[in-house]
Amino acid sequence: MSDNSNNFWKWAAGILGTIISGVVVHYLTKGINPDKNPVIQSIPTPNKPKLSEQPVPTPTILNEQPVLSTSTSLPNVSPEKEVNSYFNDINGGRYQAAWDRLPTAIQENENMHPNGFKSFEEWYESMNSVDVKEVNVAESNSESAEVNTRIAYNFDNKAVSSSLRFLLSWDSQAEKWRITEIKKN
Repeated sequence: MSDNSNNFWKWAAGILGTIISGVVVHYLTKGINPDKNPVIQSIPTPNKPKLSEQPVPTPTILNEQPVLSTSTSLPNVSPEKEVNSYFNDINGGRYQAAWDRLPTAIQENENMHPNGFKSFEEWYESMNSVDVKEVNVAESNSESAEVNTRIAYNFDNKAVSSSLRFLLSWDSQAEKWRITEIKKN
């Protein structure tokens, strides 16, 4: 910027400051009652102690603990969404994400997964997809839900239909449904 431009802005800022100061002085000297105007009350007057003489308030922590909801209303996330997400992970090849949705009891079940995650992954890699035909909430409250599904495992030459019941529990800390058990219907 040129010197002329800098001088102009300094001049404009000075004029603006003068106008603002004049407005404030005008209102203060026109007999406005500071008791009736909270904005004026915040301006120090000769009767009030200087800011440096006033005690500094100490902040008070009212509650250091997080507030836990004791509401018995239903969670705003559907248990169907968790079941659909499980199958979406499988169909998307995100086997680890689907596996992580399962409870430890299912993951460690040697009849279902003799080689743990590897058995789970191999089973789903052996098929083309899992078609989710139907997902219905059979029962649901604020703590648990039962979701019935009709699915079809699609292999190269055939489709195998199955009905599964997912039992879920509400995890209030994570604010999501967790699969606790899967049963054949």
